[in-house]
Amino acid sequence: MIDLSKIDVVILCGGLGTRIRNVTNDKIPKCLIDINGTPFLKRLVLNLMDQGFRRFIFCTGHKGVELAQYVHNMLPEHCEKIISHEQIPLGTGGAVWKAMRFIKSEYFFIMNGDTFCSVDFKIFVRQSIYKLERGVAVGLGILSNGLDTINSGIYFVNNVSLYSELSDWGKCCSLEKEVFPPLIGTPCYDFEVADEENIFIDIGTPEGYKKALECFK
Repeated sequence: MIDLSKIDVVILCGGLGTRIRNVTNDKIPKCLIDINGTPFLKRLVLNLMDQGFRRFIFCTGHKGVELAQYVHNMLPEHCEKIISHEQIPLGTGGAVWKAMRFIKSEYFFIMNGDTFCSVDFKIFVRQSIYKLERGVAVGLGILSNGLDTINSGIYFVNNVSLYSELSDWGKCCSLEKEVFPPLIGTPCYDFEVADEENIFIDIGTPEGYKKALECFK
């Protein structure tokens, strides 16, 4: 029986949001962009909680103070919320490395605070966990229009194995560009779902923002 409440989720929220600055006006973190009355990050967390997750580590950077205030004051109380803040940009790998002191679970998820995927995470875990017995990470790919596969930026990882890998890389590195490709291939995924069955949204682009407004009405 898979209990997602025992699996930590690391959510990367430190991006500058340069592609969507016409919406944020650089006044709020991009993951807090309002989507029809509800900040995007809240929609993401509520979806994860609906599936059973209860422990979240938010990696913050740009506009980190504003994000920390929102996380502690506005997100649901019946979950554990931890902030891991970086003073200078460390890349996705560096952000996770800094947050690993807070991670308690043997396996955990990494995902972006500006993306949403409606995938069934219990199925993802059930079909992927055996790969982590000797591996480091399993990436989730979204099969778009039956042709191209998009890297969702969602990874299911082995805590001890990833800690060892990041120890070798140091404090500043990219998971998707440097750490994962030699381990799980390029593109960085080996578990795929079809976009016809699962909503995938990236609000880091104007097109993705528009899609979010259409999907969450």
